[in-house]
Amino acid sequence: MFKIAQSSPPTSQQMNFHQQQINFQDSVDFHYNYHNIASVQEQQQNILNTIGNDCIQNIQAGKHCCLLAFGQCASGKTTNIVGVNNNHGQSQLIVERLFQIIPNLKISVSTFQTDGQAVLDILNNKLVKPQSNSFINTKLKQVDLNNHQVYCQIIQQSLKVRNSNCVQMNARASTIHFFIQVIIEINQQAVSLLFADLAPVCKLDYANKEKIKEYVKINQSITDLIQCLSNIGMNKKPHYRTNSLTHILQPYFESGNNYIIYCLSDNEKDKNLPILSKLKE
Repeated sequence: MFKIAQSSPPTSQQMNFHQQQINFQDSVDFHYNYHNIASVQEQQQNILNTIGNDCIQNIQAGKHCCLLAFGQCASGKTTNIVGVNNNHGQSQLIVERLFQIIPNLKISVSTFQTDGQAVLDILNNKLVKPQSNSFINTKLKQVDLNNHQVYCQIIQQSLKVRNSNCVQMNARASTIHFFIQVIIEINQQAVSLLFADLAPVCKLDYANKEKIKEYVKINQSITDLIQCLSNIGMNKKPHYRTNSLTHILQPYFESGNNYIIYCLSDNEKDKNLPILSKLKE
């Protein structure tokens, strides 16, 4: 099973080198090539300037894009994707920028979650199937809107429903992969922008007997994701059909316009450093 080590972040000297390889002790054949590391100060703006603007340019060019955050527990994944309190994350900042630069922009939004197998449409509160080889899951409820404020309200509403669902299922929000699908009309074509807040690896020794199966599903989905990323990095053919997580991400990974925020926690300094990368040029 894939394990993320409690390792210290790269040194400042390493940060100056793009594509520097990071090796995590106790990890299973996992090497990460990064492009940049966001500073602790003005972190969200730093991420936006580093990979967010590139994502926006690709959206304007009519290319489907995906921005996902994964890593250790409590390392800032949700904060980087959807923000905390009144501080926006990348999903709000990127959509806000799109409204600023594209006149009369119209978008539709869907939110959903998965444990690696079942997919729950949050806005419609029902299970759906991942669509095969498709950027846009038309089975999800889509809310049309034309301003940034309503978008932020929908995201906050979805987060409350997600947390409520977890309470009903006697699960933690950190054991669920959370997605925001934004469909943007560019030159009369539908372009998909997918944000993914992925669950961390769950420690099985903390789970009771009823939760073991759920934790195993989450761990397996993250393991399969890492294997796909490793294969892509080595120009090997990834195997996507093993679970709903990799199934959902397949068309985005194959398109090449993917942005990864690997969240690494430095417990000694009480800081979370997002390591930024574009998966494939």
